[in-house]
Amino acid sequence: MILTYHMGKNFGDALNPIIFNRFLPGFFDDDPNELFLGIGSILGLKSGEKYPVKKIVFSSGYAAGQPGTYGALPVIDDSYDVICVRGPLTAELLKLSPDKAVADGALLVRDLVDYKQPKRFRCSFLLHHNSEHYFEWKDFLEAEGIHFISTKGDPIGICNEIASSELVIAEAMHGAIVADALRVPWVPVNCYNTINNFKWTDFAASFDIKYEPVYLPGPFGSDFLLRIMKGKTNNALIQQLGVFLKKTKSALVNERKFSQWLKTIPQEKTFLSNDTIWNSKYMQLLEKVDLVKSKYRNTVEK
Repeated sequence: MILTYHMGKNFGDALNPIIFNRFLPGFFDDDPNELFLGIGSILGLKSGEKYPVKKIVFSSGYAAGQPGTYGALPVIDDSYDVICVRGPLTAELLKLSPDKAVADGALLVRDLVDYKQPKRFRCSFLLHHNSEHYFEWKDFLEAEGIHFISTKGDPIGICNEIASSELVIAEAMHGAIVADALRVPWVPVNCYNTINNFKWTDFAASFDIKYEPVYLPGPFGSDFLLRIMKGKTNNALIQQLGVFLKKTKSALVNERKFSQWLKTIPQEKTFLSNDTIWNSKYMQLLEKVDLVKSKYRNTVEK
């Protein structure tokens, strides 16, 4: 059985081997006859003839509306064993029974991190991994008193930083999911058009939460603007443009608007799932782990 997930350098994806090797020890090898589809919006990416006959789905999701990024909606046939999916929207699209909609498997991180550790940060910000390229975020946010957490870092380190925060601002969906798992209030934001609202709504609906993001004017730094200009004009003009951008930076990158919004954080609506609902979802995921063990232990032991 092969543990399968998107191999990009991104927080949510990187949680897969940490969580599933902990809860399903010894299950994963290089046997190409079975795929275990784990955390992430990967159901449209991990389908097709080049993949093995058996695909075991555990808490995976689909992200509708962006087939170029997330692939086409798969047809669930006999090659799939759907243990559970991320939320009710995924279940509905795939024509699955409602009881298959449990929650994102990242909730299981609760067993791997001390969620009661002392608070070191008043507020932390986790951007979507693509958004980190657009602007020089770390210095800007920390000047505003906001702790910047890169989603490209060590996943357990990221979880500890989240647990050490009083509040998490999340453009990265798994920033919000892990914050919820560690019982840290969160505020969803949407800074750029790369954010997929469907998958956020799917996750939130699994906890009976309405996804209501704050839409922000995402800033662009001079370095990013210069990169996208390369190849479109001559080098001399790029050099002049670089000098201009650095001199007029604050006017071009919406820093003022962003700074003004950051000061309103205490007044923003924060989110945190109901304790009863959260515990129910957590227990359901553990039951699904036991189901995988009972169905596939003999296969793995061979």
